[in-house]
Amino acid sequence: MTALEDWFADAAAAASDMSEMLTGLPLTPLAAASGQNVTVEVSALIGFTGDVGGALVISTCKTSAAALAEMLLGESFDADAAEVLDAVGEYCNMVAGDLRRRMGEHGIACDMTVPSLITGRAHEIHHSNRSWPVRREDLAAAWGRLRLELAMGRAES
Repeated sequence: MTALEDWFADAAAAASDMSEMLTGLPLTPLAAASGQNVTVEVSALIGFTGDVGGALVISTCKTSAAALAEMLLGESFDADAAEVLDAVGEYCNMVAGDLRRRMGEHGIACDMTVPSLITGRAHEIHHSNRSWPVRREDLAAAWGRLRLELAMGRAES
């Protein structure tokens, strides 16, 4: 396995653990052949610097984002409410923090940025460092669907 595959496995485990902590149910992969795609309307992005450089991105639709906000905050919100965006950012922050912890267990030191939020139907994320390999996977949660994306590489010395 490549370093990216190892890091992505850690990111997917972190995302599943956070979902399970909130709902009691882990994330499951959406089979590409199932026709169940993630509609991208809201994304949260957290950058990494240090021994590695890169970004973790969690994308979802507004409906799933609102359901996530309800899970995190204990009340329902309109899909366009600021609290919904904040919840997607906080979930991404929780996943990125757990990924950082897991990487630290393997001797990889890194810092994280605060979440950046991107909105708009069918937007795409383009990473500025094209040398970073990118891995993404669509996942199903009790609260909806999400796309997990990791672009990461070892820092240049």
